[in-house]
Amino acid sequence: MPEQPDAANKSGSPSDSSIDPLIKAYIDAEIEKTREHESGRKKKWKNSWRSASPITKGSFYLAASIAVATIGNTIIAIRSLNLSRRSLVDVQRAVVSADTFTTARQLGKDGQIDGMQFTVGWKNSGTTATKNMVYWGNWRIEPFNTKIDKTFNFSDIWAPTGEKVPYTHGFATTQKPIPYYPIVIPRTVISAVVDEKIELVFWGRATYNDVFEDTGTGIHTSEYCLIVMGFDGVNPFDAKAESGTTYPRFLNCPVHNCHDDECRVN
Repeated sequence: MPEQPDAANKSGSPSDSSIDPLIKAYIDAEIEKTREHESGRKKKWKNSWRSASPITKGSFYLAASIAVATIGNTIIAIRSLNLSRRSLVDVQRAVVSADTFTTARQLGKDGQIDGMQFTVGWKNSGTTATKNMVYWGNWRIEPFNTKIDKTFNFSDIWAPTGEKVPYTHGFATTQKPIPYYPIVIPRTVISAVVDEKIELVFWGRATYNDVFEDTGTGIHTSEYCLIVMGFDGVNPFDAKAESGTTYPRFLNCPVHNCHDDECRVN
C-alpha cells in the first residue's frame, strides 16, 4: 500500500523528503537570488540619491525651484493683468453725475409769472459713453429748516399725483451735458419759499452700464438731493424783467449725493 502524504502535504505537493537533494539545493539558490535582486532594486534608488554628486542634486533643486517660481510668476502675472484691466476700466469708464441746477420764470396766459421751472442737468465726465442709461427727477415740499437724514423717502413716486415718475432713457457721450425736462413748481409754492415758510427738496437718480464687455462692473448709480431755501438775483415774480437770472439758494442734502457703493450705504 502506498504511503499517505503527511499533514504538511495534504494539498498534494511533494514533501521535502521526496525531492532529490540536488534539485532542492538548486531551487533554494534560485529563490535566494530573486530575494537579493528585489532587495537590491529597493536600495538602488536610495543609494543612487545618496551617492549623487552635488552638481546632480543642485540641478534637481534648481529645476524644482524654477518650476515653483514659474508657477508663482504666472499667478502674479494673472493678478497683475486683472488689476491692470480693472485700473484701465476705472480710468476709461463713464462717470455720470448731476452737473447743473438752473431756474427760469414761467409766464402764464395773463402775462404774469405763474410758476418757475427747475432743471437739474446731468453730465458724463468720463472718457467713454454710457450704455442703457435711465434717469429721473422728483420733488416735494418740506417745512422750513427741515433736517434731511437717512429716513428721507428717496422715491420715484411723483409727489403731486402719487404716480411713478416717468423714466427718461438716454445716451450720454463723453464730456457732454445730458438734457432733462424741467420740473414746474406753481407760483403759490414759490411764494411760500420766498416767505421762508417751506423748502423745496429736489432729488433724482441715474443708472447706466459701461460700454466695455465682460468687465463685471455691473450697473452704476448716481444720485443727487438738494434743498432750495430761497432765491437770489432777479425777483422770481418780476414778469417785466427782460434780462437777468433768478438763482436758487440751495444746499446739498447730507444723504443721497453719491455714486455706486456710497448710494447703497445711503
